[in-house]
Amino acid sequence: MKKRKNLCKGLALVFMLAMVLLAMPNSAVATLTGDVSVDSGEMIAIDWVHNGTTHTGTVVDAVTLSSTDYWMPRSFVLWVHGSPSFSYNTNKISVNYLYANGQDKAYRVNVVGITSGTTETFTVTLGTDIYSVDLPPADSSPYEDLTSPDAVNGYLPVGQYAAGWMWGSIYADGSHQDGTYTKLTDPDSLAGVSLGACGGYVQVEFDSPILNNSDNPYGVDFIVYGNAFVGNSEAGSVKVSQDGVDWYELAGSRYFSPETLRNVNVSYTLGTENNTTVVKYRIWDSNGLNTGWQTLNYSTDGWWPEYDPYTENYGAVSGIGTAFDGTHPVNEATWSNNETVITYNNVTLIKDFDDADYYTFGYADVHLNGSNYGEAFNPYLAGHSTGGGDGFDISWAVEDDGTPIYLNSISYVRVYTSAGILYDYEDDEAAFYADPYIYVAPAINETSTEVCGIFAASGENEDSTYIPQSIYIDGIQYTINDFTQVGGSIYELVNGGWAGTIVYIPNLPTGVHVFINGTNASYYESLIDEPIQIILQYGDADPLILYIT
Repeated sequence: MKKRKNLCKGLALVFMLAMVLLAMPNSAVATLTGDVSVDSGEMIAIDWVHNGTTHTGTVVDAVTLSSTDYWMPRSFVLWVHGSPSFSYNTNKISVNYLYANGQDKAYRVNVVGITSGTTETFTVTLGTDIYSVDLPPADSSPYEDLTSPDAVNGYLPVGQYAAGWMWGSIYADGSHQDGTYTKLTDPDSLAGVSLGACGGYVQVEFDSPILNNSDNPYGVDFIVYGNAFVGNSEAGSVKVSQDGVDWYELAGSRYFSPETLRNVNVSYTLGTENNTTVVKYRIWDSNGLNTGWQTLNYSTDGWWPEYDPYTENYGAVSGIGTAFDGTHPVNEATWSNNETVITYNNVTLIKDFDDADYYTFGYADVHLNGSNYGEAFNPYLAGHSTGGGDGFDISWAVEDDGTPIYLNSISYVRVYTSAGILYDYEDDEAAFYADPYIYVAPAINETSTEVCGIFAASGENEDSTYIPQSIYIDGIQYTINDFTQVGGSIYELVNGGWAGTIVYIPNLPTGVHVFINGTNASYYESLIDEPIQIILQYGDADPLILYIT
């Protein structure tokens, strides 16, 4: 994650937690200042009474404390800087020490016996400083009926949280060695994971398949919740699978762009430069692309995931070779050279932008979360800053060559960091891009997708899929009848799809969203040899997805 987001994540510790506890804010994390705070990603905000004065934690883009949409989870992770003592009614509250990172210590606070309509005082003492809060009884999670992952097959980041704690731990209540509550599988907690630099992933499994359901609003089948802020996106691509073996990219709005690298590999290792240990990377593929080993970062403290089970245990947590949990391991990543080289295989890399409008649809950790989990928002509305997370349509699935494939359901989802590259040489008009590199700015840190929750979408649409009267390809008129149905609302026309192909869709009614290879326009001229994807979406209807290949 970029350091400018650390004011809302990491150990940016704050006076937080409340007489009232909120549903998840639009951002996955609250802004904290001080020595006591709730862990990043928890769905609560607390008002501490600190030495007699109430300090209200600032929750980024959150609903207000006067909202009726709040709840108290059964437990939460509390961070304290220093050596605290606690005071509480042991019949109503319990505290378990988890682990430490330097002077920062993590504790799980369990709220299990508070009587309805009452509160219990919980106090943290740090030297002469006293922090107290009146905790209400625990409620059932408003999200417990939503379909969420049943297992995490694997998780492997390279970046500032790769030390295996907090955003780098797969557990909500500990490090890779001693945790018990796996993140992303418990709707009671939206504590998230940071995926690190390009290629870093988390792969999850659903016992009950997510259906490709055309009756869902906007055709959205599942939603990924990240940690995005207005003007600060860290886009991640998504792959899906029916069997955990064969994987397909969900082609987002930048997938077919000339500057996008598709089906490439990213390798990382530790190296030496000027007598200093550094993390290095190499971007390469089977078609001749090879950047050679480049320096990712000089500050390697915590940036390299240790394979050893007695240190950070990423050998097991990565899910490579053997699934960390569930039935299928991660099959598009490797450890090599005695576990000194990590390679993420067959990934898509896109240019790094902070503006959510650049990644209109098809990417995780781009749009704000909101509080109505499982409720889809229209992914084709650029800049929908009101929230709703990032919705995904299984019908976006493509083969490695960009041609469409219809999947009636999926049981596996892999999210990985894909934004993060820039180019030394580029010319948009000539579609020329040379010498890609992973950008890590001083004092900002790597672009890294965060994932705080994945839920199947709910609801039912009311509008009908829009069918255009005509589509012009290089001046020749076509209709939907000239296309072959791939499945569902996906159609394909084998017509070349070469550089110079011009597509025009006339007479579109008001309210129809049209995207041609991610460009929000009804006229498009292809700059390179590529398939052409056309998406037409109206109201809350399932979109029509056409491919010219």
